[in-house]
Amino acid sequence: MAKNNMPVVSFLFTLIVVVFLFSHSVHCNRNRNYAASSFLSSYDAQEVGLSKGSPWPLPRIFQPSSEIYFLDKLKFEFVPRSYKCDLMIDAFNRYYKLIFDLNDVSSANSPNSRLIFKSHKIRNEQMSSYNNILNVILMNPCENAITLKSDESYVLNVDTKNSYLEAKSIWGILRGLETFSQLVYVQNSQFAVNRTYIKDQPRFSWRGVLLDSSRHFLPVQTILKFLDAMAYNKMNVFHWHIVDDQSFPFQSVFPRLSQMGAYRPYTHVYSRQDVAQILEYARVRGVRVVPEFDTPVLGKGQMYLLTQCFSGNQPNGNFGPIDPSRNENFNFLQEFFKDVASAFPDSNAQQKSLVLGGEACLWGEYVDSTNVHSRLWPSASAVAERLWSDESVRDIADADRRLREHRCRMLRRGIMAEPGTGPGFCEEEMVL
Repeated sequence: MAKNNMPVVSFLFTLIVVVFLFSHSVHCNRNRNYAASSFLSSYDAQEVGLSKGSPWPLPRIFQPSSEIYFLDKLKFEFVPRSYKCDLMIDAFNRYYKLIFDLNDVSSANSPNSRLIFKSHKIRNEQMSSYNNILNVILMNPCENAITLKSDESYVLNVDTKNSYLEAKSIWGILRGLETFSQLVYVQNSQFAVNRTYIKDQPRFSWRGVLLDSSRHFLPVQTILKFLDAMAYNKMNVFHWHIVDDQSFPFQSVFPRLSQMGAYRPYTHVYSRQDVAQILEYARVRGVRVVPEFDTPVLGKGQMYLLTQCFSGNQPNGNFGPIDPSRNENFNFLQEFFKDVASAFPDSNAQQKSLVLGGEACLWGEYVDSTNVHSRLWPSASAVAERLWSDESVRDIADADRRLREHRCRMLRRGIMAEPGTGPGFCEEEMVL
């Protein structure tokens, strides 16, 4: 008979809010503190129905101004004023490139250098000086990894006299840097940003995306780009549906599992080095990686694990759940999940409590590396705003303009986001 002390291991999640990806209704909206004004959009942007220099998701308090500052690529810098760490310096380098290199108006590959539709003068009363320093104030030492209890709030003040980003944790700094990068736009061949005050925090602590690499294997580089897109949308949980009946690409200490279960055991697998690379790439972007392992699929590589089904007195070739009559199966499960826990340290302890939040779910039956990004974005961006922004955010017209801009922004950053809000165009699509 089976042992009564079978270890209880669950990789399924109790979600108070469950959000499905493929909904054609985008229930996004805006905060009552958001004083939207036409000066944030250039005439060109208005013609295609998108905003310019507006953040996604919408911050809790967003107070833009008509006053414009310019940024000098050669002089601009992020300046830490208190605690600093490798996570912060890495983020400074990353966001400098996102702001200036991908928007570089002098680059031959820049859409802004190839497509100039109109030129408009800025009224003198709207012009201000250059703003080339963002003071970054981290109020506590850096944490090593984000958790459900991490504080992601931040205050961002863009002002000619004292521009600063302040947060209680490094994760708030990361979210604030993402917002600052979205405020910068190109105006008359110069980098520009409006004087803006933002006070922001997420509505939910669990803001996830489920990605399925079992139905179609997803290369590591595809997953890394997906993690970039998560950071651009301030999502913080990568729910990795890594194995299922169709394939078992995870290389564990039980080699037969992937040798027998992967589509191709030498190419369509995730080595321990691959997993470590994905975990680290996610960590520095403030994203947790939570894997899901369905135990029945282990049966392909572990003999006698599953219960045989019979027709009369003869086995019929079908199998049911794990066979509880074999004590060795419990030993196998215990060792297997010890191996999983060593590969994914963040996957066990916190799943025993209820999770407040939600996920966009992208199953892999009809998705592989050729269409995963376009199928996921910008639809999942709507989920991201619903999980981050205040419940009172309900202006669909405003969300439409900002989502159009955000989709163009993701294209510029290399995420092949499909058109999600009807007719229109992005300058970036002309140079991809």
